Amino acid sequence: HQINGDMLAKLPFGRGQRLAGNANRVTDALIGGWQLGGTTRWTSGFPWSAFMGYVWPTNWDEMGWANQVGPAPTEGASGYSMSQGSPNVFRNPTSALSAFDYAFPGQSGQRNNLRGEGYFDTDMNLEKSFHIVEKQSFAIRWQVFNAFNNTRFDVQSIQDEQDAGAFGSYTGELSTPREMEFAGVYTF
Repeated sequence: HQINGDMLAKLPFGRGQRLAGNANRVTDALIGGWQLGGTTRWTSGFPWSAFMGYVWPTNWDEMGWANQVGPAPTEGASGYSMSQGSPNVFRNPTSALSAFDYAFPGQSGQRNNLRGEGYFDTDMNLEKSFHIVEKQSFAIRWQVFNAFNNTRFDVQSIQDEQDAGAFGSYTGELSTPREMEFAGVYTF
Protein backbone atom coordinates (compact mmCIF):
# COMPACT_ATOMS: atom_id res chain seq x y z
CA HIS A 1 0.00 0.00 0.00
CA GLN A 2 1.14 3.52 -0.69
CA ILE A 3 -0.50 6.86 0.02
CA ASN A 4 0.93 10.17 -1.20
CA GLY A 5 -0.38 13.59 -0.33
CA ASP A 6 0.64 16.99 -1.69
CA MET A 7 -0.40 20.45 -0.60
CA LEU A 8 0.28 24.02 -1.63
CA ALA A 9 -1.22 27.03 0.13
CA LYS A 10 -0.72 30.72 -0.51
CA LEU A 11 -0.53 32.50 2.82
CA PRO A 12 -3.19 35.24 3.19
CA PHE A 13 -0.83 38.16 3.86
CA GLY A 14 -0.22 41.26 1.78
CA ARG A 15 -1.94 43.45 -0.80
CA GLY A 16 -5.33 42.09 -1.89
CA GLN A 17 -5.32 39.32 0.76
CA ARG A 18 -7.41 38.84 3.92
CA LEU A 19 -4.68 40.04 6.27
CA ALA A 20 -3.00 43.39 5.58
CA GLY A 21 -4.94 43.70 2.32
CA ASN A 22 -4.25 47.44 2.09
CA ALA A 23 -0.52 47.16 2.79
CA ASN A 24 1.83 49.64 1.12
CA ARG A 25 4.45 48.43 -1.38
CA VAL A 26 7.26 48.05 1.18
CA THR A 27 5.11 46.12 3.65
CA ASP A 28 3.67 43.99 0.84
CA ALA A 29 7.20 43.19 -0.37
CA LEU A 30 7.99 41.83 3.11
CA ILE A 31 4.80 39.96 4.05
CA GLY A 32 3.07 39.24 0.71
CA GLY A 33 3.70 36.45 -1.78
CA TRP A 34 4.50 33.66 0.71
CA GLN A 35 3.38 30.09 0.09
CA LEU A 36 3.69 26.87 2.07
CA GLY A 37 3.95 23.48 0.38
CA GLY A 38 4.53 19.89 1.37
CA THR A 39 4.52 16.24 0.40
CA THR A 40 3.75 13.28 2.65
CA ARG A 41 4.45 9.66 1.76
CA TRP A 42 3.29 6.57 3.68
CA THR A 43 3.68 2.91 2.74
CA SER A 44 2.76 -0.27 4.51
CA GLY A 45 5.65 -2.52 5.50
CA PHE A 46 7.35 -5.05 3.26
CA PRO A 47 7.11 -8.72 4.22
CA TRP A 48 10.05 -10.69 5.58
CA SER A 49 10.73 -14.24 6.74
CA ALA A 50 12.55 -15.81 9.67
CA PHE A 51 15.51 -17.81 8.36
CA MET A 52 16.24 -21.26 9.83
CA GLY A 53 19.96 -20.90 9.48
CA TYR A 54 22.02 -23.19 7.36
CA VAL A 55 19.65 -26.16 7.59
CA TRP A 56 18.38 -27.85 4.42
CA PRO A 57 14.96 -29.50 5.01
CA THR A 58 14.26 -30.00 1.30
CA ASN A 59 17.56 -30.89 -0.35
CA TRP A 60 21.19 -29.79 -0.45
CA ASP A 61 20.38 -26.65 -2.49
CA GLU A 62 17.25 -25.22 -0.85
CA MET A 63 17.65 -23.75 2.64
CA GLY A 64 14.46 -23.39 4.63
CA TRP A 65 12.47 -20.67 6.31
CA ALA A 66 11.22 -21.10 9.87
CA ASN A 67 7.61 -21.98 10.63
CA GLN A 68 5.80 -19.64 13.00
CA VAL A 69 4.40 -21.87 15.76
CA GLY A 70 3.25 -19.21 18.21
CA PRO A 71 2.57 -15.49 18.50
CA ALA A 72 5.70 -13.42 18.00
CA PRO A 73 6.07 -10.49 20.42
CA THR A 74 5.98 -7.91 17.64
CA GLU A 75 7.06 -4.30 17.67
CA GLY A 76 5.86 -1.71 20.14
CA ALA A 77 3.80 1.39 19.44
CA SER A 78 6.76 3.15 17.82
CA GLY A 79 7.28 0.36 15.26
CA TYR A 80 10.41 -0.98 16.93
CA SER A 81 11.95 -1.56 20.32
CA MET A 82 15.50 -1.24 21.58
CA SER A 83 17.32 -4.47 22.44
CA GLN A 84 20.96 -4.54 23.52
CA GLY A 85 21.42 -1.01 22.15
CA SER A 86 20.04 -1.82 18.68
CA PRO A 87 16.58 -1.26 17.16
CA ASN A 88 14.66 -4.53 16.91
CA VAL A 89 11.38 -5.54 15.29
CA PHE A 90 10.51 -7.64 18.37
CA ARG A 91 9.79 -6.36 21.88
CA ASN A 92 11.73 -9.32 23.27
CA PRO A 93 14.01 -11.04 20.73
CA THR A 94 14.85 -13.93 23.08
CA SER A 95 11.19 -14.90 23.58
CA ALA A 96 10.55 -14.36 19.85
CA LEU A 97 12.85 -17.28 19.12
CA SER A 98 10.34 -19.66 20.75
CA ALA A 99 7.66 -18.52 18.26
CA PHE A 100 9.57 -20.07 15.33
CA ASP A 101 10.62 -23.64 14.62
CA TYR A 102 12.44 -25.50 11.87
CA ALA A 103 10.50 -26.49 8.78
CA PHE A 104 9.54 -30.14 8.58
CA PRO A 105 11.61 -32.41 6.31
CA GLY A 106 10.52 -31.94 2.71
CA GLN A 107 8.97 -28.50 3.37
CA SER A 108 10.56 -25.10 2.86
CA GLY A 109 8.82 -23.30 5.75
CA GLN A 110 6.76 -20.11 5.84
CA ARG A 111 7.90 -17.31 3.60
CA ASN A 112 6.99 -13.61 4.02
CA ASN A 113 4.75 -14.19 7.03
CA LEU A 114 6.08 -11.15 8.96
CA ARG A 115 5.86 -7.45 8.09
CA GLY A 116 8.19 -4.53 8.58
CA GLU A 117 7.01 -1.12 9.72
CA GLY A 118 6.79 0.64 6.35
CA TYR A 119 7.81 4.15 5.41
CA PHE A 120 6.58 7.59 6.47
CA ASP A 121 8.05 10.94 5.48
CA THR A 122 6.92 14.56 5.22
CA ASP A 123 8.83 17.17 3.19
CA MET A 124 7.85 20.84 3.49
CA ASN A 125 8.86 24.15 1.92
CA LEU A 126 8.26 27.84 2.47
CA GLU A 127 8.69 30.20 -0.49
CA LYS A 128 8.52 33.95 -1.06
CA SER A 129 8.21 35.29 -4.60
CA PHE A 130 9.24 38.75 -5.74
CA HIS A 131 7.81 40.07 -9.01
CA ILE A 132 10.56 41.94 -10.92
CA VAL A 133 9.02 42.82 -14.28
CA GLU A 134 6.62 41.06 -16.65
CA LYS A 135 7.62 37.34 -16.97
CA GLN A 136 10.49 37.72 -14.50
CA SER A 137 10.49 36.87 -10.83
CA PHE A 138 12.82 35.84 -8.06
CA ALA A 139 11.93 33.43 -5.25
CA ILE A 140 13.66 32.48 -2.04
CA ARG A 141 12.88 29.00 -0.81
CA TRP A 142 13.46 27.06 2.41
CA GLN A 143 12.99 23.31 2.00
CA VAL A 144 12.97 20.78 4.83
CA PHE A 145 13.27 17.08 3.94
CA ASN A 146 11.87 14.67 6.58
CA ALA A 147 10.48 17.70 8.42
CA PHE A 148 9.33 15.72 11.48
CA ASN A 149 12.56 13.68 11.59
CA ASN A 150 10.75 10.31 11.45
CA THR A 151 12.91 7.21 11.71
CA ARG A 152 11.87 4.14 9.74
CA PHE A 153 14.04 1.05 9.53
CA ASP A 154 14.64 -1.10 6.46
CA VAL A 155 13.03 -4.55 6.64
CA GLN A 156 15.67 -5.79 4.18
CA SER A 157 18.32 -5.13 6.85
CA ILE A 158 16.70 -7.28 9.58
CA GLN A 159 18.83 -10.03 11.10
CA ASP A 160 16.47 -12.81 10.01
CA GLU A 161 18.57 -15.75 11.15
CA GLN A 162 17.53 -17.29 14.45
CA ASP A 163 20.34 -16.02 16.65
CA ALA A 164 19.54 -15.37 20.31
CA GLY A 165 21.62 -12.19 20.40
CA ALA A 166 20.55 -10.42 17.21
CA PHE A 167 17.31 -11.98 15.93
CA GLY A 168 15.05 -9.21 14.55
CA SER A 169 17.72 -6.46 14.78
CA TYR A 170 17.72 -3.75 12.14
CA THR A 171 21.04 -2.67 10.62
CA GLY A 172 19.81 -0.07 8.10
CA GLU A 173 17.28 2.73 7.76
CA LEU A 174 14.76 3.59 5.04
CA SER A 175 14.61 7.22 6.13
CA THR A 176 17.32 9.84 6.30
CA PRO A 177 17.69 12.40 9.09
CA ARG A 178 16.12 15.84 8.63
CA GLU A 179 17.92 17.98 6.05
CA MET A 180 17.33 21.63 5.18
CA GLU A 181 18.10 23.54 2.02
CA PHE A 182 17.93 27.22 1.16
CA ALA A 183 17.64 28.25 -2.49
CA GLY A 184 17.14 31.26 -4.72
CA VAL A 185 15.21 30.75 -7.99
CA TYR A 186 15.23 33.29 -10.81
CA THR A 187 12.46 32.73 -13.40
CA PHE A 188 12.55 34.50 -16.76
